[in-house]
Amino acid sequence: MESSKSKTIIITTIICIFIAIVVVGILSRCSGPSKNDGDSSSSAVKDQVPKMMATYGKMKTGNIYGYTNNLQENVERNTIVIIKPDRTTTFKVNENGDTIRSIRYEVKSTDDDRLVDHGKIEEMRGAGKSASFDFKANAIMEAGIEYRLKFVVTTDKHDAINYYARAIIAKNEFVDKQVAFAKRFSDRTFEETERSDLMNYLETDPTVQSNDNLGKVTINSSYTMLLWSTLAAEKITKTNVAIKECTMKDTGPATTYTLTYQVKAKNAEKVTEKYNVWETITVFSYAGKQYVTGYDREVNQIWEANKNNLGASFIDLGIQNYDKIEHVESDNKKFIAFAINGDVYAQNVENRKFYQIYKMGAKPSEELEMTKTKVVDIDNKGNVDYMIYGYSPAENHIGRNGISIMSYNIKSNTSKEQVFIPVKSTAELLDNQLKTLCHVGDRTLYIMLDDTIYYANLKTQEWGKVVEHLEAGSYAVSDDGQYLAFNKYAGRDNSNSITILNLNTGEKRSLDAENGDKICVLGFSGQSMIYGLAKDKDIKKNKFFSMYALKIVDYGLREQKSYSKKKVFIKNIDIKDGIINIKRWKNGKNIDDDQLLDNTEEAMAVCTFSYYTDDIKMREEVLSFTNKLPTGINTKILPFGEVKFSDASEIEANLEKRKGDVFYVYGYGKLQSVEADRKEAISKAKRVHGLVLDKYGKKIWTKEEHYKD
Repeated sequence: MESSKSKTIIITTIICIFIAIVVVGILSRCSGPSKNDGDSSSSAVKDQVPKMMATYGKMKTGNIYGYTNNLQENVERNTIVIIKPDRTTTFKVNENGDTIRSIRYEVKSTDDDRLVDHGKIEEMRGAGKSASFDFKANAIMEAGIEYRLKFVVTTDKHDAINYYARAIIAKNEFVDKQVAFAKRFSDRTFEETERSDLMNYLETDPTVQSNDNLGKVTINSSYTMLLWSTLAAEKITKTNVAIKECTMKDTGPATTYTLTYQVKAKNAEKVTEKYNVWETITVFSYAGKQYVTGYDREVNQIWEANKNNLGASFIDLGIQNYDKIEHVESDNKKFIAFAINGDVYAQNVENRKFYQIYKMGAKPSEELEMTKTKVVDIDNKGNVDYMIYGYSPAENHIGRNGISIMSYNIKSNTSKEQVFIPVKSTAELLDNQLKTLCHVGDRTLYIMLDDTIYYANLKTQEWGKVVEHLEAGSYAVSDDGQYLAFNKYAGRDNSNSITILNLNTGEKRSLDAENGDKICVLGFSGQSMIYGLAKDKDIKKNKFFSMYALKIVDYGLREQKSYSKKKVFIKNIDIKDGIINIKRWKNGKNIDDDQLLDNTEEAMAVCTFSYYTDDIKMREEVLSFTNKLPTGINTKILPFGEVKFSDASEIEANLEKRKGDVFYVYGYGKLQSVEADRKEAISKAKRVHGLVLDKYGKKIWTKEEHYKD
């Protein structure tokens, strides 16, 4: 009976999806340039505006997507266009139902944002899916130098669509050989069964890269892991190649290529599963030979809700390249919700009903990088607040980049867009920023973008700032996102007061230092706030925030614990699992760390992120239940819900420009992190064979120029 029920659910879901695709297709053909005033149902990323493709000769070398709003172009690094030595290149265009009327371009310096060239494309060949145009680099552009390249396209439906890329003129022909090498390297990881010269390209180091996780394989992995170890993976799609970085060194060009494709493999139960692969190879050409200077392969299982993955002890998420898969829990501990690879789910842990809330529908890895999802909250009835951010999947926001706040109603199995916030940051930039703060309390959204915390009232669509230009180390957010604390004046060393805000109720409290002391919030352990006290004279003498005491208080500001040692200063702390590790300083030098245990009782979590080891798939990530779910009840998987976006939901958000320094770390073809400290940024760039940009988009460090460091 359980098997027949599952088949019925699957068949019904397929029929519903097919009908939805047909309806959406009809609506999109009937719609003109004017907006739809009502709601629209959409839950899949589509090519909504014309799409450009960079080429080198006859070879496609990367997609360039169009945006109908502006992006933070100085740090946008999705694609680099390598222009042939004769200074020409061709772009292919899929008009996607539009008719292109004009194409303008501008070229800027990446060093100082200086305009180098601008003009208009005079001729476009073909139409529809087979349009193309040529671009010729101006004589003022120097070979081997990276520039920003932007196209602005006008169509019959859109006044301005922006396409962001970078461009570099090749000094000689090398791309064809490098691409052939990279693709052959990738293919050989499926073909080799014995030791070969492939292992000569590796820099195996188990202290840098563990050899138990097929979700992440790098140049530091073992040869066995490079060959997919015990997983009999088989390519099932063609390999798409995109050029991400190119450095023209005196000794030869070093180019980073991202190869995206899908594979399939059978698990221990002989069930075939599919995976998205994002494989990045940096190829260096020297004296007629090709060398690998960087390698990374990220694998994410295309996860499905089925009886094999949904158990009483845990939710098996399979092979994934995630450090942690976040989830949220209702206050009554009855519901959990999580997002994985763009899809959003929830489960009632009492009756074992499993809710499929939102399906991204983006198959390639590239599209999953452009649009992401995040679960924000789930209430005691199972209603879920979540966000879709980056390149919008909604027809109401065609070609726009922003954040959609969605509310899912469990009774109607429907998600409705509450607000849409247009932003200049792409999904990968937002992904880094939203990790700090993203919380919904009393129908108000709180998010941190750059160095400013904003609020958006989901009822009134009011937008505003909570606090702006926060320095690193001057604020903290509790693990559950409910409490925010920040220093007065938004600085670390000059504050005499801390503001604590309950984001669920909007209630605000203040904690003042006494006797002329300085005070600084250090973090949260559960819902307990930790702060430090320092004397101004000690700060000036030691040239850091030299704390003589550390205190732990609850939200009522009642002291729970304190720490101080005679003639010992506290430099900083680390907090993990209720253990506070204290960094200490005495007589002008660092001394051994000390520890303080915060044993404040916290409610037991419904589930935790973990993993187990499988004979075939090796490390599999799971959400493990603290208490086993009822075994007398079978899991019931409900069909995917309806999703409605709205024109009337848009918020005009005025975003502050970041005040302090910021450094963007890129590696393996994508943004890896955003750092406030230059040294930390360079350290992380070394580990990912990448580069560092400052806040203006200027390169300040690249691995290829420091390869021997």
